[in-house]
Amino acid sequence: MNRCTKCILPENTPKIEFDARGICNFCTSHTPITYLGQTELEKELKRHLPARGKYDVLVPLSGGKDSTYVLLQLHAMLGKRVLAYNYDNGLVHPQAQDNVRGLTERLGVDLIVRRNEQQRERMIANLKAYLRKPDPAMVTMLCTSCRYGIMGNAYKIAREHKIPLVVIGWSPVEDTPFKEELLKGSGRSVMTGLMRRLVKNPAYASPVNLAAAAKDYFHNYSHVKNGHPLLRMLYPNVSLLQYYEYIPYNPDQIQREVTARAGWRTPDGEDSWQFDCKIKLLQNYLYSSALEYTATDSYLSAMIRENFIDRDEALRRLTYLQSKDLPKTEQLHAFLRECALDDLVKYFPARTRDKNEAPVPMPEKQPGKEMAVKTK
Repeated sequence: MNRCTKCILPENTPKIEFDARGICNFCTSHTPITYLGQTELEKELKRHLPARGKYDVLVPLSGGKDSTYVLLQLHAMLGKRVLAYNYDNGLVHPQAQDNVRGLTERLGVDLIVRRNEQQRERMIANLKAYLRKPDPAMVTMLCTSCRYGIMGNAYKIAREHKIPLVVIGWSPVEDTPFKEELLKGSGRSVMTGLMRRLVKNPAYASPVNLAAAAKDYFHNYSHVKNGHPLLRMLYPNVSLLQYYEYIPYNPDQIQREVTARAGWRTPDGEDSWQFDCKIKLLQNYLYSSALEYTATDSYLSAMIRENFIDRDEALRRLTYLQSKDLPKTEQLHAFLRECALDDLVKYFPARTRDKNEAPVPMPEKQPGKEMAVKTK
């Protein structure tokens, strides 16, 4: 498979085009992220604080490195007036749960956990629908209601505790535009593409599923950030702040810091990005089988464009992760059995490697490239 000669996006990425040098349009049109800076962050916090209640800010905490870093930094600024919140969809990796408990206990901050066991049942129903008529655009349906679950509960908790500000640890580097483009297809919008596919595969189209998909749409990060009228009406006294809109986001640097300062851990041999939910095992298998790439290709390409790593390092990391296909498939089988889906294991055959092929070692991460931070 041919890939961009600057990043590692493959030739079958939706909307991709290459110039004479083999560089894709996503690279040639890229503008480095501009950060607002620490001073503007402090101004924004002062604009909302102090709050009327016990807490000044709410931090959704997944157990991943990015939200862990946000909580560490805000705790250093505000102390125990930070409230942590974790959304448990019944599919959370045990290591992520350990990270959440360990960090909040270490810092002495209060933690609220909101559980939603229905999400597991919805994931199971959507997986069965997918297997009836496989379509890579519909892999995202495995996560239906998760965004609403995370952000909807965050807003509700903030309102209940009179907290004016929800601070999230999401970065544009994590954006995966290929998922939206797959859904759009030849249509004009994600919603029209989704509706067209629901008609083609009615197994998805339960009333509960449609309602959850609509709620997810209204709680996506762009709507939350820009103040969708529905959200402003429902939560007039709650605002959202994206921490990495202000403070530079460098995944490797963040991982080093949270490991040293908070004892943060990732499962042995696992990619540290979005390991916290077991659904990623399913998503990666289905995307890889249908497209020969996953969201990780997009993420590593974004890291190249932001000059965090070079192309050779990205390919080393991708090769290492691909070398873990067999053990990851075994983990996926265990996950399916955990969900009482033993009968579906046959749809996910193990990917074997040549027995004579040497195992791929974990790549040495490049020494922290300190970022040339661009601020407004």
